[in-house]
Amino acid sequence: MGYFANSTEGVIYQNRFCSRCRHGCDEEGCMIWSIHITYNYSQFHEGLEEVQKILDALIPREGIENKECTMFTPGEG
Repeated sequence: MGYFANSTEGVIYQNRFCSRCRHGCDEEGCMIWSIHITYNYSQFHEGLEEVQKILDALIPREGIENKECTMFTPGEG
C-alpha cells in the first residue's frame, strides 16, 4: 500500500506525480491524496486491514517505493 513515513516523503511524491496530475496536489483537489493523508498511519492498526487494501489499490507500492497513483491523469494540477 502507499505509505509515507513522514511529510518529506509525501512532498517528494507530490513533486514526482501529483504536481503533474490534472487532479492537483492538495487535499481539496484530489480525493486520493486526501484519503492517504487521513489514513496513512491508521492503516497499520489492528483490525484495519481493509484500509491497507484500499490504500494499496489507490497508490500501489513495490518494495519501499510508492508507485504512480492509479488515478494519475497527465495535465497541470
